Amino acid sequence: MKNLRNVLFVGAALAIFAGFAWATDYAPPDAPDWWKLPGADPDGVTRTQFHSFITDPDLGQNPDYTYNGWNLIPGQADDWGFEWNPVAFGQIIGSTGPYPPADNGLGLLVPGFGGAAPEVMSKMMVNRENLELSKLFFVVLTWYDPTNGNATLTIDVDGDLVSGGDATVTPHIKTVPGPGGWRTTTFWGTIFPQPDHEHFDFHFLGNSEPLYVDSAWVGTHCVPEPSTIAMMLFGGLGVVGGVIRKFRR
Repeated sequence: MKNLRNVLFVGAALAIFAGFAWATDYAPPDAPDWWKLPGADPDGVTRTQFHSFITDPDLGQNPDYTYNGWNLIPGQADDWGFEWNPVAFGQIIGSTGPYPPADNGLGLLVPGFGGAAPEVMSKMMVNRENLELSKLFFVVLTWYDPTNGNATLTIDVDGDLVSGGDATVTPHIKTVPGPGGWRTTTFWGTIFPQPDHEHFDFHFLGNSEPLYVDSAWVGTHCVPEPSTIAMMLFGGLGVVGGVIRKFRR
């Protein structure tokens, strides 16, 4: 009986530990099927990140995470930038967001500047330039307007090519109201060709009072360019046709 109790105790402890480990690996709402969490095998094509804004997001401290599908070139680094001095990480928002445990009610204070000009924060996501690939991106930001007012968030992205010029971006964005003053803004699309890095800008506008950002997810995933896929399909059809002709003889 004593041994059975020990087994049950160890099993419960492992279950609690496993639950805690999973709780630190937050996936975004409506995540695409290519989104990866830490611990997944390197796939060579994907990078994903979660930022809680409990501390400086560039520090990468728990529960923040980064999944690297490949080894980055030495000297490259992701980076967050702010048009204000972001001293207020880990601020108590006063309400938990719609996606706990990620939306834990602690986050970044976005000061209100009267609403006349946007408050901007930016995120640089490092990749590798490849002129034969497209880049899929998926970004989610959960934020809180305590006045439940008219504040808005727009997001844009630039893909800078080291070889010269700009990549072509096809973006989509939607903001879904949540309970109280909570908002979930999702930004997704494609970039072609795959740039060396992506530069996401988050523009808050109309907030005469402070806002709060609880959580952010940023992910990128490289895929063949559409014309390459078409050539592969036509090539495959040619092989199939040849096999059929062979059997008809």
